[in-house]
Amino acid sequence: MTQFQLADGRGGVFEDRATPIGLDQILGYWLRTPDADAFRHALPRAQKH
Repeated sequence: MTQFQLADGRGGVFEDRATPIGLDQILGYWLRTPDADAFRHALPRAQKH
């Protein structure tokens, strides 16, 4: 089973898909890389009001 399918890298295309398992695998991979902290800090955060 394919976990990711990207048509051309632009995004917003119907053919671009990712499964929950695929997302879990790629995020788990990122957490084990030297760039994990930079990746985490680049994610958007909700603001408290």
